[in-house]
Amino acid sequence: MGHSTGSRDKIYEDTDGDEEEDSNGRVNPRSSWKEYIIWWVRVDQWTHEELIVAAFVLALLCFSAGERVFFKAAVDDMAPFRAVLLIFIFFVAFVLFAVIAIAKRFIFRNANVDASNLVDFPNTSLIMMAIVDSISFGGLVLSATGVSPTKTIILMHASTPCVVFGSKFVFSNREYTAMQLTGVTLISLALLISLSDPFIDYMNGTGNEKLVSVHPLASLQPKDVWTWTPTQGIRLSSAVVYTCSAALQGLASLYKEKSIIDYSLPTDIHTMSCWLFFYQFIFALVFFPLFYFLQGISSGWDGFPISSAYENFVDGFHCSIGTDPDSSDTSYETAHTSCSSMKWLIMGYAISTVLVLLFIDKLIVADNQVLTKAMTFAVVTSFVAAIVYDIIFADNIQDSYFGVQDFLAIAVLVIGMETFSRDPEPEPELVTNYSPVMH
Repeated sequence: MGHSTGSRDKIYEDTDGDEEEDSNGRVNPRSSWKEYIIWWVRVDQWTHEELIVAAFVLALLCFSAGERVFFKAAVDDMAPFRAVLLIFIFFVAFVLFAVIAIAKRFIFRNANVDASNLVDFPNTSLIMMAIVDSISFGGLVLSATGVSPTKTIILMHASTPCVVFGSKFVFSNREYTAMQLTGVTLISLALLISLSDPFIDYMNGTGNEKLVSVHPLASLQPKDVWTWTPTQGIRLSSAVVYTCSAALQGLASLYKEKSIIDYSLPTDIHTMSCWLFFYQFIFALVFFPLFYFLQGISSGWDGFPISSAYENFVDGFHCSIGTDPDSSDTSYETAHTSCSSMKWLIMGYAISTVLVLLFIDKLIVADNQVLTKAMTFAVVTSFVAAIVYDIIFADNIQDSYFGVQDFLAIAVLVIGMETFSRDPEPEPELVTNYSPVMH
């Protein structure tokens, strides 16, 4: 999903590897990985505040894994209708953030940020944010069917190098330390390791066979068999497009950050996200024929003739709301499947995304040192969840594979993330977060 503009008013403490003490003279368990692990084991020594932080961390791990699995399951189960899926995700996200923004207006009466501030926000900047987010997330959705579940976790981090190196052009005075640049280098290496698998298959002429996929909820009858058009390099092209789309998300986040800083007024992130998803919904709807045709990225270009776009839209709409479309006579690649679970997968993904952003924000306020390590653990738990999903639905995933490259890539990625987080990020201030006071 095109992520909403989150608050980044982080509080960093320079530990220099030394142990810290809290107000009670106890060692801060978050000052190093050793103390951090011991802290999780010694539950009996937790304070009330630490129990709350631990709950936030566990929630972040669970919803991060859920977000990735819901995303991959929705894309796999709705593969012939990914362009429609894109529209529905944007619409559901718009509704969720609209409800949150309206609820905050009624509940938090003395908020020090007024949603009306957004009225003066440059509409051109808001629309540009939405367009870039739509393109980047659209690329992820359209290509994800040709990317294995574990690779969707690893390749998503292509955004980090783009943020670091792109920030030098957007913010000329922003400097990253040698430690952070080492971490980014390791993250980039993890991406190359993950991409090496489909590249080697392409060079060897393997991994391009005709694919037969059956929906996991479909009754196993001959008409339910879904044959994909054989296309050279589907795995490689899908992985490359997915990586580039993730990288574009990183650049989009820089554009958002600069736009908000230039605006310089406190802004409610939920109201802004509501408008962003509204514009993304309109953009995806208007350019549906293009997104429909681009489904060929991971399923063959002759499988979705542009003349069948309207038919695909109608069938996809029925599938999105949980009704099986009549695919007995279609002119595009499809399958007669049971779509009864689709509305729950879409809702599950959208809600998980909102909750991930919520708990990240809570941890920024509660204990930013824990957040950096929790984000690393979240990647590991999401990777494990992707493996479980891959094993259970191996026969129903276009690119079902995990091997040595994936385990090596995730190991290098985790080391890179931990190395990068050792030093505080430069200039983390944005005026998008506030703590409203309830009556």
